[in-house]
Amino acid sequence: IPFVLPSVISIISLFIQVKYLMLDSFCKSSSDPVKVRAALTIFLLTLVFSICNTSSFSFWLSVCLNPEETYLSSQNAIWIYVTGVTIPFLNSAISPTILICRGKTLKDVVLGVFKFERISYNKFTAKQE
Repeated sequence: IPFVLPSVISIISLFIQVKYLMLDSFCKSSSDPVKVRAALTIFLLTLVFSICNTSSFSFWLSVCLNPEETYLSSQNAIWIYVTGVTIPFLNSAISPTILICRGKTLKDVVLGVFKFERISYNKFTAKQE
């Protein structure tokens, strides 16, 4: 249950958020590109989390269902490392990457940092018309 619950909660939240974002757009018969972009970003973040959590969950479920087997053997050490360390790290690396790639302002800030430019907070907070 502790491994499945986060995925279930995130998928339920996905449907609630997408419905909330898209409900006004469909009623007006013209979809707001900002809301569509936000809905796609939420979908991508949920998809990455669900894939990472499910892969980790599948191994640990087999551990729980077969308690008589020894899972701390050298054969399973790689799977314990992958599901316990690598996949959560991968999720932690991919999620901010999605946010940076999907957000124009955040992308500009990150590119500015990598180019060693001086970043002005006012440049990004001022309303662009």
